[in-house]
Amino acid sequence: MPLREFLASQLPDYMVPSAYVELASLPQTLTAKLDVSALPAPSFTAAPARKVTPRDALERRLANIWESILGVKDVGITDDFFHCGGHSVLGAALFARVEKEFGKRLPLTALFEAPTIEKMAALLRRGERETPWVFPIQSGDPAMTPLIFVHAAEGYVHLANALGPEYPVYVVQYDNLFDQSTERSFQEICDELCARIQQVQPVGPYILGGACLAGLVAFEIARSLERQGEETALVAIIDSFSPGHIVEPAQPGR
Repeated sequence: MPLREFLASQLPDYMVPSAYVELASLPQTLTAKLDVSALPAPSFTAAPARKVTPRDALERRLANIWESILGVKDVGITDDFFHCGGHSVLGAALFARVEKEFGKRLPLTALFEAPTIEKMAALLRRGERETPWVFPIQSGDPAMTPLIFVHAAEGYVHLANALGPEYPVYVVQYDNLFDQSTERSFQEICDELCARIQQVQPVGPYILGGACLAGLVAFEIARSLERQGEETALVAIIDSFSPGHIVEPAQPGR
């Protein structure tokens, strides 16, 4: 059995390594500890036996972008972005290049829906169709209350895997709301996000979460839902300021 398949049968998906390097022995320091700096860099080039080459101009253009962003060669159209060494920061750079090249902006959650060149090309071919603003990372059991995160983050995929396939996990996007030219208030933006969430889950109790700024947005969404008489069972605020916390600007000379 290939190593990747064996590990996939024993580990959650997020713990399966993206690349493998075979060594005769591990390098050590003079004190007999692992010398991390001496380890060779892994190669994320897809295995030729599994590679499916681009079939048209769109897939070839996407392949060129992927190879440039990921720093790899010969990416196949069915190769997974994350298995090729990609992560959320590279994903943002990838979509910036896609928008520049094709004139179409995709939300970062599209990377979960379309983590391969083949699927991303299909998204771009949709034309006027838009990627849903509330996107399932995993659909799970419809009888269970979903965990809804605000905005996309690679870590949410890892958390969904850790929770198990039966647990529904969604992400609500606000890509088009926090625009410098917007005249809407923060509260109005959160009300719009409430409406997006209620398209997937019409009534509570709600379980919400978000990291950094998105954590504060999740908290305000919970307040908006409660003003509507809905129950919020949990708001998970990750690596963020506490709600209501204001950092005073530094005074000159202090």
